[in-house]
Amino acid sequence: MPKAPANPPVVLMTAEEAYAYFLKEALAIDPREVVTARVDVAIAGHNFRGAASAIEAVWDRVTKVFVAPDVTIVQQARALSLALEKADREAFDPASDGKIAAKLSRVYEIRTLLFAAADLGKAFGIVDAATVKRIRAGRGPLDATQDLADLVPLFPAAVRAKIPMVDEALLAEASALHAELYPLLKPSGAKGTKSTSDAKDLRNRFFTLVAQRHERLWIYGAGIWGRDVDDHVSALGAQQRSAAASPAEPPK
Repeated sequence: MPKAPANPPVVLMTAEEAYAYFLKEALAIDPREVVTARVDVAIAGHNFRGAASAIEAVWDRVTKVFVAPDVTIVQQARALSLALEKADREAFDPASDGKIAAKLSRVYEIRTLLFAAADLGKAFGIVDAATVKRIRAGRGPLDATQDLADLVPLFPAAVRAKIPMVDEALLAEASALHAELYPLLKPSGAKGTKSTSDAKDLRNRFFTLVAQRHERLWIYGAGIWGRDVDDHVSALGAQQRSAAASPAEPPK
């Protein structure tokens, strides 16, 4: 069994907890390194957990072959596979249990209301028409989220006094949604890459984390089983693990 590191990883029991835990790391991946998931995610998760179990069973040997191998890969395999499965569900059914999708829906609701209020303010001559026109330009979830931050300053107390449909609570909610979602939706800056607002891009980012860790597990296995490593550490897309899924005694 692996020895616990000095700072053991957080124990994650649910897909939601795992998703939140790995989200920052997933979003930080360079877009050029994101791997598109072209295999069944359920199978990939199963094989990733199986690979971790195979390596866990021979961890004492792994520590003798490799200098400071990363035990957290083994310990976090289940949690990361749960996060991947959740990201996959959100990619193809954003309304299922996707909190990001639900919050984006609320972004659009508040945005519509604030633009209606701004148009009313233009009619009263208390909201600048050119500013509203500038904010309204653009499209997509990232732009919609930024619109909230740009619209809020248009409604100080004096303006709200004449447009009661906008109150402090609504503006506070708009600001909170922008603060939470904009960092997640903001593109990494690489020209021509997709925004992480794309649920499938998020799924691919979680898959990339799995693929990177699986590659490391394969390397550990190769150090133990040599050419027979694939009998113990299946490829992520392998439809069926071999009979050697319960690792045999590695070569002496």
